[in-house]
Amino acid sequence: MWIEKFYSIKLKSLFYQVKLGIMVEERKDVRMRIATLILITSFTFSQIGLANLFTGFANEEKVIVAAVVTQLASVVREVGGEKIEVVTILPPYTDPHHYEPSMDSILNTLSKAKLVVTTGPHHFAVEEKIYQ
Repeated sequence: MWIEKFYSIKLKSLFYQVKLGIMVEERKDVRMRIATLILITSFTFSQIGLANLFTGFANEEKVIVAAVVTQLASVVREVGGEKIEVVTILPPYTDPHHYEPSMDSILNTLSKAKLVVTTGPHHFAVEEKIYQ
Protein backbone atom coordinates (compact mmCIF):
# COMPACT_ATOMS: atom_id res chain seq x y z
CA MET A 1 0.00 0.00 0.00
CA TRP A 2 2.73 2.43 0.96
CA ILE A 3 4.72 1.62 -2.19
CA GLU A 4 1.70 2.23 -4.44
CA LYS A 5 1.10 5.67 -2.88
CA PHE A 6 4.78 6.51 -3.22
CA TYR A 7 4.80 5.65 -6.93
CA SER A 8 1.50 7.44 -7.43
CA ILE A 9 2.91 10.61 -5.85
CA LYS A 10 6.11 10.29 -7.87
CA LEU A 11 4.17 9.86 -11.11
CA LYS A 12 1.97 12.88 -10.35
CA SER A 13 5.06 14.91 -9.46
CA LEU A 14 6.79 13.83 -12.67
CA PHE A 15 3.65 14.70 -14.67
CA TYR A 16 3.52 18.22 -13.20
CA GLN A 17 7.26 18.72 -13.74
CA VAL A 18 6.94 17.70 -17.37
CA LYS A 19 3.88 19.92 -17.81
CA LEU A 20 5.68 22.84 -16.12
CA GLY A 21 8.73 22.27 -18.32
CA ILE A 22 6.58 22.40 -21.46
CA MET A 23 4.97 25.64 -20.29
CA VAL A 24 8.39 27.19 -19.63
CA GLU A 25 9.60 26.13 -23.08
CA GLU A 26 6.45 27.60 -24.67
CA ARG A 27 7.03 30.91 -22.88
CA LYS A 28 10.64 31.01 -24.11
CA ASP A 29 9.43 30.25 -27.62
CA VAL A 30 6.86 33.06 -27.48
CA ARG A 31 9.48 35.50 -26.18
CA MET A 32 11.85 34.55 -28.98
CA ARG A 33 9.12 35.01 -31.56
CA ILE A 34 8.24 38.45 -30.18
CA ALA A 35 11.90 39.50 -30.08
CA THR A 36 12.41 38.31 -33.66
CA LEU A 37 9.30 40.15 -34.82
CA ILE A 38 10.45 43.38 -33.14
CA LEU A 39 13.91 43.04 -34.69
CA ILE A 40 12.56 42.44 -38.19
CA THR A 41 10.07 45.30 -37.88
CA SER A 42 12.68 47.79 -36.67
CA PHE A 43 15.10 46.75 -39.43
CA THR A 44 12.39 47.15 -42.07
CA PHE A 45 11.38 50.61 -40.87
CA SER A 46 15.00 51.73 -40.64
CA GLN A 47 15.54 50.67 -44.26
CA ILE A 48 12.41 52.53 -45.34
CA GLY A 49 13.68 55.62 -43.51
CA LEU A 50 17.06 55.40 -45.22
CA ALA A 51 15.38 54.94 -48.58
CA ASN A 52 13.29 58.07 -47.99
CA LEU A 53 16.38 60.01 -46.93
CA PHE A 54 18.31 59.18 -50.07
CA THR A 55 15.53 59.44 -52.66
CA GLY A 56 17.66 61.93 -54.53
CA PHE A 57 19.98 59.10 -55.59
CA ALA A 58 17.48 57.78 -58.12
CA ASN A 59 17.32 61.18 -59.80
CA GLU A 60 21.12 61.57 -59.65
CA GLU A 61 20.67 64.59 -57.40
CA LYS A 62 23.23 65.04 -54.66
CA VAL A 63 21.98 65.00 -51.09
CA ILE A 64 23.19 68.05 -49.19
CA VAL A 65 24.62 67.19 -45.77
CA ALA A 66 25.58 69.87 -43.24
CA ALA A 67 28.40 69.21 -40.79
CA VAL A 68 29.25 71.46 -37.88
CA VAL A 69 33.05 71.43 -38.26
CA THR A 70 35.40 70.66 -41.14
CA GLN A 71 36.70 67.50 -39.45
CA LEU A 72 33.21 66.01 -39.45
CA ALA A 73 32.69 67.23 -42.99
CA SER A 74 35.72 65.29 -44.21
CA VAL A 75 34.45 62.08 -42.58
CA VAL A 76 30.99 62.57 -44.07
CA ARG A 77 32.53 63.29 -47.48
CA GLU A 78 34.49 60.02 -47.34
CA VAL A 79 31.41 58.02 -46.39
CA GLY A 80 29.03 59.64 -48.88
CA GLY A 81 31.42 59.85 -51.79
CA GLU A 82 30.07 61.38 -54.98
CA LYS A 83 26.44 60.98 -53.94
CA ILE A 84 26.48 63.85 -51.44
CA GLU A 85 27.49 67.48 -51.18
CA VAL A 86 28.85 68.52 -47.80
CA VAL A 87 28.54 72.04 -46.39
CA THR A 88 30.01 73.20 -43.08
CA ILE A 89 28.32 75.48 -40.62
CA LEU A 90 31.57 76.84 -39.17
CA PRO A 91 34.22 78.24 -41.51
CA PRO A 92 37.57 76.43 -41.70
CA TYR A 93 40.32 77.30 -39.20
CA THR A 94 37.93 78.62 -36.56
CA ASP A 95 37.76 77.44 -32.96
CA PRO A 96 34.36 75.74 -32.63
CA HIS A 97 34.39 76.18 -28.84
CA HIS A 98 34.40 79.97 -29.05
CA TYR A 99 33.22 80.98 -32.51
CA GLU A 100 29.47 81.54 -32.80
CA PRO A 101 28.07 82.34 -36.24
CA SER A 102 24.92 84.39 -36.57
CA MET A 103 21.58 82.64 -36.40
CA ASP A 104 20.83 83.71 -39.99
CA SER A 105 24.00 82.00 -41.19
CA ILE A 106 23.10 78.81 -39.33
CA LEU A 107 19.52 78.79 -40.62
CA ASN A 108 20.68 79.48 -44.17
CA THR A 109 23.00 76.45 -44.08
CA LEU A 110 20.47 74.19 -42.36
CA SER A 111 17.66 75.09 -44.76
CA LYS A 112 19.64 73.62 -47.66
CA ALA A 113 20.61 70.42 -45.86
CA LYS A 114 18.66 67.18 -45.76
CA LEU A 115 20.86 65.77 -42.99
CA VAL A 116 22.83 67.51 -40.21
CA VAL A 117 25.85 65.88 -38.54
CA THR A 118 26.89 67.16 -35.11
CA THR A 119 29.08 65.95 -32.26
CA GLY A 120 26.32 66.28 -29.67
CA PRO A 121 23.87 68.77 -28.24
CA HIS A 122 26.24 70.54 -25.83
CA HIS A 123 29.76 70.06 -27.18
CA PHE A 124 30.11 73.29 -29.17
CA ALA A 125 28.29 76.58 -28.67
CA VAL A 126 26.92 76.48 -32.21
CA GLU A 127 25.40 73.04 -31.60
CA GLU A 128 23.34 74.39 -28.73
CA LYS A 129 21.86 76.91 -31.16
CA ILE A 130 21.14 74.16 -33.68
CA TYR A 131 19.30 72.05 -31.13
CA GLN A 132 17.22 75.04 -30.02
